[in-house]
Amino acid sequence: MLANLELSKKEKARNRDDRQIKRIQEHHLHADELVRLLEAAAPARARFYYLLYAGGFRIGELKRHGRKHLRPDYGTYGAINILRTQHLPGQGENRSSKSKQSRTVEFLSKYPTLILEDTPVGTWMDENDVEWTEVFFPEYYAQLENHYLRKYCNKIGVHRVTPHSFRHMRITHLVHSDDHEKDWVQRRSGHADGKTTDHYTQTVFDREPQPLETYLEENDIDLMDVLAAH
Repeated sequence: MLANLELSKKEKARNRDDRQIKRIQEHHLHADELVRLLEAAAPARARFYYLLYAGGFRIGELKRHGRKHLRPDYGTYGAINILRTQHLPGQGENRSSKSKQSRTVEFLSKYPTLILEDTPVGTWMDENDVEWTEVFFPEYYAQLENHYLRKYCNKIGVHRVTPHSFRHMRITHLVHSDDHEKDWVQRRSGHADGKTTDHYTQTVFDREPQPLETYLEENDIDLMDVLAAH
């Protein structure tokens, strides 16, 4: 009986792993497909999608932070501090996002810092009726972006992705790159458990994923031209 119980636990764990790997595959676009998607999107939305990818952000993480969280002098290209909780003036309590832990997201090119420094900030109300002030992209919501992404994906002939897909793509592209250790990707992505990052290393694709920065450099493509192509 005990042996059967242990076998059942292992089987359930394998099934969970298989489902997660399948989900990563379903969310993935290769770098050339990502470029085509960004070119198809309206410029403002293209910048938003690019930033979700560049930082590997959850949509709520990007929308709950503003210029005060930027660290332009960090590393080579700057960074942003992503906080697990934020104390909101007037709320009297700490509110949590889905971020499992605070982390510093180091950027891998000059463009995220340049774009964010030029991005207007504003106020928005989240699903818990909490008001967020002086934050990036207050006008963008997941449900609406699902609609636009469906349209853009249909236009360029790729499978549908969501705003959260950009996070999956980024982690996938980084762990499959020879330039970054798995532990570094885990910390950057905010994975509390390294097994979560392992799912990305175990996922197999029809061709080897590569970071967007690498693809752009190899093909002599200017990102700003891509973001303004629509």
